[in-house]
Amino acid sequence: MRASRLLAALATTLAFSAARSEEPYVFAEVGSAQSAETGLAWHLDDQFALRASVGHVQPGPSNQRVEDIGEFRAHPASSVAVHLLADWFPRSDSGFRLTGGATYVTRNTQNLVALDDSSAGATAGHVKFDKLEPYLGVGWESSAAGKPGWRFISDLGLHFQTGAKVSLDSAGDGGAQQAAQLAGHGQRWLLGEKVGLAYSF
Repeated sequence: MRASRLLAALATTLAFSAARSEEPYVFAEVGSAQSAETGLAWHLDDQFALRASVGHVQPGPSNQRVEDIGEFRAHPASSVAVHLLADWFPRSDSGFRLTGGATYVTRNTQNLVALDDSSAGATAGHVKFDKLEPYLGVGWESSAAGKPGWRFISDLGLHFQTGAKVSLDSAGDGGAQQAAQLAGHGQRWLLGEKVGLAYSF
């Protein structure tokens, strides 16, 4: 509930600010984790902009360590992501920007398969993370903020993933393994990179 309220607040703020702006632009980006997205943004002035986008995400597999159990191969589920971001351009004559905001992931789950060094008592399972991920990043545009026309855009940022809830299957009877949690309590920063094109009106 708290995540949905925060997302709604961000969306309301973005919609209110966008209604007062006069310089919209459209953009499309592709990036790591096999992501692709398209969106709409608004320059509020020469130094501030807001962006909203939606896209598909299919992260590749990675290793996850479950405390007191062992190592698992994690296969993230394909999902849809909604991004609400605010950009600040420290210099109005430069395309460099700092970005903050949040991403809402519709299915933030990973299927787990035990590796050779894992406990024989747990062979598979899954982990669910909070669907709302805070975001901090930097970016660059090939034209100064607010300048009309085509431009190249890029983003490099960190998503903060929290709230991991692990469920494991016991070997033989399919029962649930109790008191399982990811090493580090499932809180981590994930690096993401994106590049794309935009057109500013």
